[in-house]
Amino acid sequence: MKIVITGGTGLIGSVLAGVLFDIGHHVTILSRNPQGKKTKKGIQITRWNLHDIKEWVNIIDGSDAIINLAGANLSSGLWTKSRKEQIRNSRIQAGEAMIKAINNAVHKPSVFIQSSAIGYYG
Repeated sequence: MKIVITGGTGLIGSVLAGVLFDIGHHVTILSRNPQGKKTKKGIQITRWNLHDIKEWVNIIDGSDAIINLAGANLSSGLWTKSRKEQIRNSRIQAGEAMIKAINNAVHKPSVFIQSSAIGYYG
């Protein structure tokens, strides 16, 4: 399967990407800052900007599954009213960007999974 993961360089995403790759799937990670991110050899990592899908919609097109783990880190700072809004909005915006990309794809993935709890584990 061709699987695209956002948030694939985080704690959960990096392990998930590695496991999926090891069992034979083609894995592409979409990352806001791919420079210097370490991934298993063979896993592709590409820059994405959730506000401009033109750069990466072609990666979604033809993929079998999308796993969206993107979102602001839960453990980086106090949970002020504005911080909670930022956490919430980051997840909504990432999901909306993925749905927009899927809707613009000619060959849409059959599976879309969204989950995010960055900073909660470990």
